[in-house]
Amino acid sequence: MFVANRYQQIALCAGNTCAYAVVNTTPLVLGALMQSFVLDEAQAGAWITLELLVMGVVALLIAPWMGGTRKRQIAWLAAGVIVVSELAAAGTSSASWMLVWLTGLGLGAGLMLAANNAIIAATSTPDKLFGYAFMVAYGITALLVFAMAPAIARTEHAGAYVVLAAFTALLVPWLRVLPNPGGTITADPVRVVATSRGVILLVGIALIGVGMMGFYAYIERLGVRLGLSPNTIALVFAFQQIASVFGAALAASHGTKVGLLRSLLISTLLHTSAILTAVFGDSLAWFATGVIAEGFTFLFLLPLQFTLAAQIDPSGRWAAAANGVLMISTGAAPFLVGVLISAFDYRAIGWLMLAVSPLGMWAFVTASKTK
Repeated sequence: MFVANRYQQIALCAGNTCAYAVVNTTPLVLGALMQSFVLDEAQAGAWITLELLVMGVVALLIAPWMGGTRKRQIAWLAAGVIVVSELAAAGTSSASWMLVWLTGLGLGAGLMLAANNAIIAATSTPDKLFGYAFMVAYGITALLVFAMAPAIARTEHAGAYVVLAAFTALLVPWLRVLPNPGGTITADPVRVVATSRGVILLVGIALIGVGMMGFYAYIERLGVRLGLSPNTIALVFAFQQIASVFGAALAASHGTKVGLLRSLLISTLLHTSAILTAVFGDSLAWFATGVIAEGFTFLFLLPLQFTLAAQIDPSGRWAAAANGVLMISTGAAPFLVGVLISAFDYRAIGWLMLAVSPLGMWAFVTASKTK
């Protein structure tokens, strides 16, 4: 373990933000893709699923090598791939080429997440740094919404990706001060107990991730269902991002004060309740309350999941794998939930969350056991 200085902490937050800007703007990008390429919910969900699945698979496949010392170089490579893919996506009007650039975005973001999470897990205070990293990522995304919404209104998907490319390019210089831990870390060896705990944790993260992203990807559509204007939906989404900042900040400062497991369980329950409020509510007030509360509770929960991964393996391999599995599950969610919505209606999002939450909580309890 090592102590990250102030500039290294900022660099880690910048790296996390580069990758999560791709994920956090999904509701707006999904709607823009539907407009530009005339897609229905299931088709647009499949495109986003491709991008997030590539992110997850890349992060998961590279995780076993994240105990090494080339994490900073991987982050630089990732940033270059992200910027090039975003610019290319902005300039294409071909559905086939759009799928290529979405794949490129997934590749770059997956590499960035794996490297960044492995570095954070190797620090002396991963719980705080994970919280700060998500706090910054979601805080900046809240501001990004105000640039993306008018850009999408003018030029649809092209506007969205130009904004993302410019934003990523602004963060890249910070990556030069990323630390490069590894080599001297004496991590928990690969044992039956540690491996089983890690696998069970990944199952829990996947289950909660499917339910969360099944809701998150269709926030804009849920608002449209209620007859809300695009500006109103964008405003609610922006407040959700702001609430997410406070959730991550609370996780960084007090996330483990009552015990890591207890915090995981309480936040999972509250997160589920928030989604049910937004999905089953029939007014702007219920929708806004649920959406904003979901942002707060999930960003309190997410750093705690990665903190548990860091406890299982301080070298960062399980933390890198955790982000990979999160992206795979959230990548599959837009398509799976799009199919459910097409077959039933938007209430399927709520029923799915009710199904996966108890299983996710069981996984957190089991993964927390050291024997």
